[in-house]
Amino acid sequence: MPIRLPYQTQAVLFDLDNTLYSREQAFEAWGRSFIKSHIANGDEREIEQRLKQLIAWDNYGMTPREKLFQQVSGAYTGLSAPVEELITAYRQELSLHIMPDESMPGLLLTLKEAAIPFGIITNGSVQNQQRKIRRLGLEQFTSCIFISEAFGVKKPDASIFLAAASCLNTKPEEILFVGDHPYLDMWGAHAIGMKTAWLHSSLPWPADLSSDVADITIDSLHELLALIG
Repeated sequence: MPIRLPYQTQAVLFDLDNTLYSREQAFEAWGRSFIKSHIANGDEREIEQRLKQLIAWDNYGMTPREKLFQQVSGAYTGLSAPVEELITAYRQELSLHIMPDESMPGLLLTLKEAAIPFGIITNGSVQNQQRKIRRLGLEQFTSCIFISEAFGVKKPDASIFLAAASCLNTKPEEILFVGDHPYLDMWGAHAIGMKTAWLHSSLPWPADLSSDVADITIDSLHELLALIG
């Protein structure tokens, strides 16, 4: 029996960070390792306090890395490396903590076996996002992968969504977009007529954005797999 997507859509687009893997979990794991390596004889209480501060500075990844590591450099006086070197090391080390959502392989395999086209749209640098994509093994599932730096605009610009729809050879109104960011993902996809599935994680829904922008709300990819499986 063929599977049926919500709203009888014919294709799926995914965000990458905090959708196909937990960026927050990866950042927390990196942060704990970073703090332990830069605090001599730090006890668990101090480590947790510093980790909480680091997560607050990060602000769900919205803080520019230059600003984040300027704060880090000021707080960790033993750091002698320039901010640019700290950022490069961070990006390389963060990728080691990236793990796919436990339901991701099953979900993508289900779509692939059902011949339902899908792709990925992600904001970020080519080098950084490709490193994550390779880490997660996403190239084996789809070739429709759009990285904002390579494409030239970021979500929520309509053109990157339309280009991905064209790559999938599917009309926007026949696509379900799955992502965690209310504005960049949900509003961006909704604005060009796509159906939307908000993956509710740690990022809150903004008070000034209508909840109607999200057609469905899920707490995990497992819920989406259950809907289409």
